[in-house]
Amino acid sequence: MTNEIFSNFSNSRLDLIRKYRNIEKQTEFIMPTHKKNITSATLPMLVAQKFCDRFGYNLKNELYEIINSVSRDILTSHDKKYRKRQVQSNLLKLRCGEVQEIDILPLVKESLGHCLIHS
Repeated sequence: MTNEIFSNFSNSRLDLIRKYRNIEKQTEFIMPTHKKNITSATLPMLVAQKFCDRFGYNLKNELYEIINSVSRDILTSHDKKYRKRQVQSNLLKLRCGEVQEIDILPLVKESLGHCLIHS
């Protein structure tokens, strides 16, 4: 019984570490500094980018997913490619800072090791 509990905890611990490593690191949002980068197309993207940053989503992936989900009866593959180019063009107008490299993996490992010792 003890070995089974230890094995389950150990597997959960490794799974947690793998999941942490797969988390996409977020970038810091930077407000555009040039008038030409603040257009009617980029304003909604600015708001969306702030929410994506806050909740850990990738704006480009989310927009592409929406475009891809539209029926072929409404948007042909050519239409979808064109809209993706528009998205990419507008995203280039939004600036992001460096990827925030706050690595807490050593703390996670230490904490999990500490739980293992004291459980």
